[in-house]
Amino acid sequence: ELPGYQNVLNVHVAHYTHMFQSVVNGPRPWIFGHIYLPGGSENLENEAYRLCGKDSKQTRWGTLMKISDYQQLDDDGRLLLIVQAVGKYKVTSATQHTPYSIAKKVELRPDDELVAQHYPVALEKVAKATDDNILTSSNIGDSALEKIAWEAARVICVNEALYWEDFEYRNVQVSDTINGGVE
Repeated sequence: ELPGYQNVLNVHVAHYTHMFQSVVNGPRPWIFGHIYLPGGSENLENEAYRLCGKDSKQTRWGTLMKISDYQQLDDDGRLLLIVQAVGKYKVTSATQHTPYSIAKKVELRPDDELVAQHYPVALEKVAKATDDNILTSSNIGDSALEKIAWEAARVICVNEALYWEDFEYRNVQVSDTINGGVE
């Protein structure tokens, strides 16, 4: 999923139904992470795809998802979820592998292009804060101050995204979708 997109999920696999029941039985906002697993469920128990495992083939990048509403279907226990992708993230550590992975620590990761827009101001403020006058346009490299400025610019982007989230996120209910869609 791409940030901003909404989707309807029909959850029918038992371990995922359990996972989503755990999420929606907790407090709002109902948040989960979506990471593409090559081979799908076939690789859930494959050590080569263990999230954050040593030499893992599994990507650590995913999409943060928010559940706006759900309905458990009476006939077979499936869940119908209305979800929206709200941003990208990177998993830095995980605590569980099966029956589904649970991230212990994640970093919200806005697009580099957006971070780059905030970088000059962040770099200027970091340089000012450290009273470091060696930063000039001729010596741009991998200095510690530039890395700090990049992270500061990333934090600015994350805060900006969180500020605008209420305006960009439409809280669609299951009942809105039953009779032909949302108006």
